Amino acid sequence: MLNNIKILQDERLGIGGVFLLGIACALAPSVAEIITAALVMMAIVVLAQHRSPLREPPMILSLVWIGFVLLSATYAAANDLPGNHFKALGKHLPIALGPIVAVTFAFWRLRRDTTLVAFISGLAIGATVLLIRNGAISVIAGEFVAPDRAFIGHINRNSAGLACGLLMISAATLLQSVVLQKPLGLVFTACSAAALGGTIIFAELLLISLQSRTALIATGIAMVIWFGAQLRYGFGRHAGGRRYRYAAVALLASIVIVSVTNWSTITQRFGSLMTAAMGIGRPLDKLDASGQDRLALTALAVDLVQQRPLLGWGPDASRLPALFGQTSGVKSLTQFHNGYLQMLVNFGVIGGLLMTALLAVTLRAAVRSQGSMPAAAFSGALALAAYVAVSNITESVLFVKPAAASTTILIALACMPNIGRRLSQHPPAA
Repeated sequence: MLNNIKILQDERLGIGGVFLLGIACALAPSVAEIITAALVMMAIVVLAQHRSPLREPPMILSLVWIGFVLLSATYAAANDLPGNHFKALGKHLPIALGPIVAVTFAFWRLRRDTTLVAFISGLAIGATVLLIRNGAISVIAGEFVAPDRAFIGHINRNSAGLACGLLMISAATLLQSVVLQKPLGLVFTACSAAALGGTIIFAELLLISLQSRTALIATGIAMVIWFGAQLRYGFGRHAGGRRYRYAAVALLASIVIVSVTNWSTITQRFGSLMTAAMGIGRPLDKLDASGQDRLALTALAVDLVQQRPLLGWGPDASRLPALFGQTSGVKSLTQFHNGYLQMLVNFGVIGGLLMTALLAVTLRAAVRSQGSMPAAAFSGALALAAYVAVSNITESVLFVKPAAASTTILIALACMPNIGRRLSQHPPAA
């Protein structure tokens, strides 16, 4: 059967598909879902002939998780738990699809750094277009300065902040992994470096103007991790040596300078967050509205987990705040603004343990295969993973397509070496 689909094994098709996925996850989520579905279908075709990847621990736990989510939806629907549970299935599959998509990438014999660069190139383009067409330039110019502004164009502030953070990480990774490592010529290299550097500053200025607390914190941590990984893995061994080091230091210095000169704006919206943090254990009426809602939402999530501790409330928990919330601010929400708590609300302790196991075996695979990935690309992947992990503390971030697609790609990158070895060592099944 595989002999009849050799045309689908063209590496250029794979790179193009990943690049389009990066663009579509920011600009056209439905198209991104179609591309992901195509990658999964291709993997099924490969697995029908090469079954050895099915013995990989991440693949086993991935399939177990998919089965568990389906059973959870069936259980929740049978027990008339609130929500449209089968419609919400796709929100909980990005991590589980990573090992499956890795089969397709390994079949195409893609390099891991090439795959990452193709994806973040598309993601950077998509995020830039998304932000500009929703008024990013006007926001930076100061035409819209209200600190309580919830939307920029047709996207909310947190979604725009997510796009800014992903854009900064993507542009920094492209600068180090492509522009400074390829023989592109002095003029082209200088122009490309200037364009990417300008993109990073543009995204940072917009992020500061938006004052999205989640995105500011997550981006700051991700960029520190990016630079730390450069120090640990890149500076001493990179062939470009001095140019590579100077670019990383100059980039970090530029980000710090912009942050320092806009420090009062950065800290403006952290007042209520600090009040909420210091107000744990205090009466709710002593906190401001934002602090009250966040603490009340967390308390509601904990209470819901205690009510259904083992299996949770099913894949769709969007109606629970409106049904069980005690304040108007909580009742208006459709997610728990904490992806980890949301996981427990949805799937209980059993689901939490399954997901933890899947992440643990994936992390183990990533650590064991780090040496097969260039330092610049590895630093970018690490920063991207950190960004998603931190954002998920205050947002159910995997419900947003750019973060979901990024997670799928990162998981796939971790699984590709072992799956690729299995595909090359074992003959197709009869």
